[in-house]
Amino acid sequence: MILKENDKLFVKIPNDFFYNDGEKLENIGGRNSFVLYCLITIRKNINNHTYLTIKEIDNILQIDKNIYRLKKVIINCLQLLKKYGLINFDTNIKNINNTDSIKIEWINLFPNKDDFGWIKFYADDFDIFDKIGIIPYCTMWVLRMYTNHESDTSFIAINDISSILKCRTEKVQYSIDLFEYTNLFDIIRGNYYYNESHERNIKKNNEYKYTGNIDMLMNTDDKNIKKILFPETNKQNEEELNELLN
Repeated sequence: MILKENDKLFVKIPNDFFYNDGEKLENIGGRNSFVLYCLITIRKNINNHTYLTIKEIDNILQIDKNIYRLKKVIINCLQLLKKYGLINFDTNIKNINNTDSIKIEWINLFPNKDDFGWIKFYADDFDIFDKIGIIPYCTMWVLRMYTNHESDTSFIAINDISSILKCRTEKVQYSIDLFEYTNLFDIIRGNYYYNESHERNIKKNNEYKYTGNIDMLMNTDDKNIKKILFPETNKQNEEELNELLN
């Protein structure tokens, strides 16, 4: 079912991909499978069908430069998404050619309007993936899916996000820095609370409130985005340049 809010269409996707230390994410094959599910979601037609080829999936997701490895990864992701009831297909994909179209059925897990356990997925949400890459994209979804609906904020620890996504803590921190720079999230840092049992002030986790405004992020120059997401590379390049100049 396609719904509308403020003249923007959205569909419902499960909000528990990253719960329980990423158990569901691991079951379906990890970050690549989640992004593939997002791609299938955004490409589905009114009948909940999506038509994709292995080659097209690779062109969009850029999983691996090795064509044999990427095909194996994509097929495994599709099979796991089917196994856990998120999609369905009849095609025997084990020996499929890279240019053969696969008819995929996107399963509507929330046919009733009043169901809980879902989050809004807008058409332009997937545009963010191409702009910032897989770890920042998944970090964005972790923060959105861990939102407390009473306060409309999330406050999951950066270390926990890193554990869920199976990536370095720095990568998550750089992603959050980008979100703050582009105002994708309002972020409150550095608050403390008094812990009586420890008899001292303890620093709270950051608080994140999703703004839903992707325009600034999408309009940010790619060079500026790379500077924020890959500061080590920028520092290394500066050091190499200084060595040449000196």
